[in-house]
Amino acid sequence: MVVNKLNVNYSGWQIDAEEIKVPASSPYTARTLHNRILKGSVEIWQNSDKTGTTLTEEPYTGTVSASNKFQVDYDGVEDGDVSYRNVILFHNAQAGTTWYVWYKSTGDVYDANDFNAKANKVVGGITDNFAALDTDGDIKDSGKKADDFEPKITPKRTAFNKDFGTAEDTVCEGNDSRLSDARTPLAHSTSHITGGSDVIPLAVAGGASGLMSGSDKQNLADATAKKHTQNTDQYLDQGGANQVSAVDVKDAVTKKHTHINKALLDTYTQTETNLADAVNKKHSQGTDTTLGTMTADINMNSHKVTNLAAPTTSGDAIRQTSNITEANLADAVTKKHTQNTDTALGKMSADINMNSHQLTNLAAPSTSGNAIRQTKKITESNLEKAIFPNVQTAGFSTYTLSADDANSYIIVDADSDVTIYIPATFSFEVGTQIHIIRNKTYNVTISPKSGVTLVSRGNYRKIGVRYGVATLVNIASYAWVLYGDLST
Repeated sequence: MVVNKLNVNYSGWQIDAEEIKVPASSPYTARTLHNRILKGSVEIWQNSDKTGTTLTEEPYTGTVSASNKFQVDYDGVEDGDVSYRNVILFHNAQAGTTWYVWYKSTGDVYDANDFNAKANKVVGGITDNFAALDTDGDIKDSGKKADDFEPKITPKRTAFNKDFGTAEDTVCEGNDSRLSDARTPLAHSTSHITGGSDVIPLAVAGGASGLMSGSDKQNLADATAKKHTQNTDQYLDQGGANQVSAVDVKDAVTKKHTHINKALLDTYTQTETNLADAVNKKHSQGTDTTLGTMTADINMNSHKVTNLAAPTTSGDAIRQTSNITEANLADAVTKKHTQNTDTALGKMSADINMNSHQLTNLAAPSTSGNAIRQTKKITESNLEKAIFPNVQTAGFSTYTLSADDANSYIIVDADSDVTIYIPATFSFEVGTQIHIIRNKTYNVTISPKSGVTLVSRGNYRKIGVRYGVATLVNIASYAWVLYGDLST
């Protein structure tokens, strides 16, 4: 049964009784649909038409004194919150029974949300504008909205809210000519030399910039002074203690020694210092217990690494076990699945997590246990509607069916005659059913729009009685059959 939230009509008179059920065990309390009940506004009857036994209200104490009495918690004691005044207390004689609440025809049964809706409203106010108070303390339209103010900048810096300009305490705009005009730099050569604030670094091998150091300049000058002249110099270190003539050099080349390891000796570049250091750091056979970090592969020359500890972190060597063997690993590689090429899998022994993906290109199911494919008609939405049909409420004098109404129930709950139209703007699926329930005493008529065919017994198109049901069945595109509790 659909009950108005306020349980009163526009004139302040009650429409339907509110059904409440007393619990079968203590506490024998029940709540009404309304958060707040005014004192003296409640009547409780055994039947929904004010017949049978009626209970008499007594002042609230927390315990009902007799089987023909009831109490109402008007002060929110049961909830500890005065915002809620909707608890009715019964005697244990009413345990497990059903009663009907009628509110006296005062038109004053409201809940907290309705009181909140009574706040003063501004006539002619503009959407999104801020509210302000006038001199009398009433609300008015401020004429301002958030976009009228500068955005908040967090945190606020020293340059916040400065004017553009060229003078002190102003900021430079992006198109300021000072950012792009040609100006001669101030003298600053001293900043690039030793002791300056912007020293130019020395040149490096392979580089394209930098300065020559003082020692490199001296070496260059010395090399220039001692340079050899092609095809004219007859001596090395001419005039020095180690002067060698060209004739002696040619004789030394003629008489040079050869050696079986000449190629290896030609590549030898180590110094006596490096050799001494290598001897000092040599390994002792069978006694060294640690090695430095390797910088190249180790050729085991058909030997093994034995007595390994169990791996504990990424990069550790894996030991051979009874299961981890070269043969087992080779077998696993042979039997591995190939991405996008395997066409058959063995029987699953656990669920498959699709991780938000789908099974696509399914064949039509042919036996029990096969996966069902989605089709135009078999969709999640249609299956949900088939199991749990939608329930819509039509509360106005006209109601036009939509795609959402397919295979659903429509409860007509308006306080006037209602016409339900079948549209011609789109076509329902053949076989669609729509059930229409007349919940009030007013007439309910089903009418087709132009271009829609509607047939029924005797061409009846009205639901004849209150709580009557009529069903529409789509038999073809824009063609319907109507049957049920129909009348002229």
